Amino acid sequence: MALEAAFGGNVRVLGIDERRQITPQDLATAAHVFVATVQAFRVAQAAQRNVYRDDENYEPFFKGRALPDDLMRNEADATVRPGEVSWSFANIMRLVRPVMIVDEAQNFVTGLSETTGARLNPSAIIEFTATPVRSNVIVSATADELKTEQMVKLPIHLTQHTGWEAAIVHALQQRAGLATTARDANEPIRPIAL
Repeated sequence: MALEAAFGGNVRVLGIDERRQITPQDLATAAHVFVATVQAFRVAQAAQRNVYRDDENYEPFFKGRALPDDLMRNEADATVRPGEVSWSFANIMRLVRPVMIVDEAQNFVTGLSETTGARLNPSAIIEFTATPVRSNVIVSATADELKTEQMVKLPIHLTQHTGWEAAIVHALQQRAGLATTARDANEPIRPIAL
């Protein structure tokens, strides 16, 4: 709804498998959201993923226009314009410089993930994570705030304690109570407290 308000209703949300439906005119007249897993792009050898492969459907994005020198070139497939710019979805992303939104961003910090980000050349990367590994956190939300906004999938029961010792004792009591409940229900669950 926020995107539709910002773009006057001109928003299309597509799965990564629908990427071949776009045209240059589409990208010029509407905001597009492509939903994909990181695995669709993260690979050591780019030629192993369809998003990096030459596709004649994308020719209109590349023909008849000046192209930057840093686009990926056809090298793996010698039958397709060797050495020329690859007509690939990844190169389209390099041209439009998308905003990349990464959920569970703590899993997107390896060297290969950084290479993947560099291949797509996003104008910004927005990372969502419950376990940040870096200190450049812009926004933080407490569990209670998330619960109030109905953004939590599991129930959270918060209890405030006067000191850390009381919190530890309460956590151990809760763990023991959950273990009893699981044992009485004959469930193969072993609650833990961290």
